[in-house]
Order: sequence, then C-alpha cells, then structure tokens
Amino acid sequence: MKTIEKSVPATLAFARGLFTRGTDVFGAEEIKQALGIEVIDLPPIPFSEAELTRARALNQYLILQTGLAPDGKPLTMKKLQKQLGDKLGDGKFLYDTDWYKGEEFFTNDTPTLGWKLVGREIIPGSTGENYIAQTGILADYLVNEVYKGEELPDEYQSAVDEFQARRTELEELMGSDWKKCAEECAGLRLNQLFREKPVEVLYGLVVQHEVNHERLLEETYTWTPIRSSGGFLVSVGSCDSGGVGVGRVEPDGSFSALGVRFSRSAVSNSES
Repeated sequence: MKTIEKSVPATLAFARGLFTRGTDVFGAEEIKQALGIEVIDLPPIPFSEAELTRARALNQYLILQTGLAPDGKPLTMKKLQKQLGDKLGDGKFLYDTDWYKGEEFFTNDTPTLGWKLVGREIIPGSTGENYIAQTGILADYLVNEVYKGEELPDEYQSAVDEFQARRTELEELMGSDWKKCAEECAGLRLNQLFREKPVEVLYGLVVQHEVNHERLLEETYTWTPIRSSGGFLVSVGSCDSGGVGVGRVEPDGSFSALGVRFSRSAVSNSES
C-alpha cells in the first residue's frame, strides 16, 4: 500500500483554500478573535496536503491550540470559565462545576501548542458502547477511514497493536476491577493519541462557537482519556445554552449520547 507523504507539510494558504465549509481552519487570526490570545510564534502545519484533503472528506477541522491565556497564565478549564464569565453566547459556558471544581483536569490541564485535526462530530457507531469497545471503534476508524488504502505510520500501528494485544485482558479486568481497568485504558497509546483531553474539547467548542456561531457536540458527549480523582473516565459534551456538561463514567458504562470524537496531532515519526 502507498504511504501518505509526510515530508512536505501543507501551507496555511492551502488549508484555507481547501476547507471551504464556513471556517474549518482556526489559525492565529481565529484564535485571537475567539479568545483574545496572540500566538506570536506560529508553528508550521505538520500535516501534508493529502492528509488535509482526507481530513476534509471525513468532516474534520484544523485548529491551532495554545496553552496560554491572554495574560500569559495557563489556559486551564477554570481559566476559560473565568475569562468567558461563564458565558458562551446567550447561554452558560459550563453547566455545573460542583463535582470537578477541585479536579486536576479542571485546574491544571492545558492544551498543548500546535495544530490538531479534530472531528466535527463523534465517530459514527461509537455511541452506546463501553470504553473498550469504543477504543476498538477508534482503531477501526483510524485504519479504515483516516488511513484508508494506506499503511499506518509506525507510531500509530504500534498503538493499534498494543490495544489489540491487550483487549481481552482489559475486558476481563473491567469485570473485576473497574478502576484499574479505567487506569489501564486511559494509558493506552491509542487513547492518548486520538482522544481529546477535557480542556481541549472545551477549547474547540469555544473557538467554533465564537468564530462560526455554531455549537458542536450539542446533543452528544465525547469520552476522554482523562480520569477523575475517583478513577472515573471523564466525558465532555452537551454544548447547549444550559452549559457544557462534564461527566464521569465507569469504563463499562454506555449511553446513547456518549461516543468518541477523533482528534490527532502530527505523527512523531515520518517514516513508515
């Protein structure tokens, strides 16, 4: 199979010309508009033209992330809430922070500076599934959609192989020790690479709303690779006027509105 070329990254001009559905390229200009953040040292887009073309076909968008607020302090979920006055458009920003206001993912985690490709919606078929089954769907989506007809880069193939080798073990663990199962599942390279952190989900929801006046994940949640202090796996979604919801679910949980949204940075190795 032919490998997607990664040695020649796409330009921002190419990306803006390619993504013609509204604004699906969120660079420094859009980040300033949405969050008032000046990104001075703009990193180059690490994706090839072929990768961006495939991403557009899969209804993904390109977004520049930064971990610093306008005042130079860490851009945490807590900081975002304060900066926005807990408002998003005509509604609330966060529905209810009572259970997680002291959690590390709320007070400490920040997005990492760089470009990401993110699905506008959750992966089809990923709702109503437990965390392990969702991870299998994530692997299938990577192989059969994102890299359709292509070989996976080594790092990605290794992540898929790790999950496949451990799946039976994790399924058995889910029935005997759900907290340990959640810890092991969250640590899988596949989930670390392709699931968003809660703060990254919020960051994207804010940028989409402020630039496109659009609410993504309005009726769904995406399950993240981050655990609460109680061991639960954190989910984020339901971005309606009542405020974005943040939930906590055991790995064997499954709900009709709980799926997984695909997200990725650039692969770290260019040889495959």
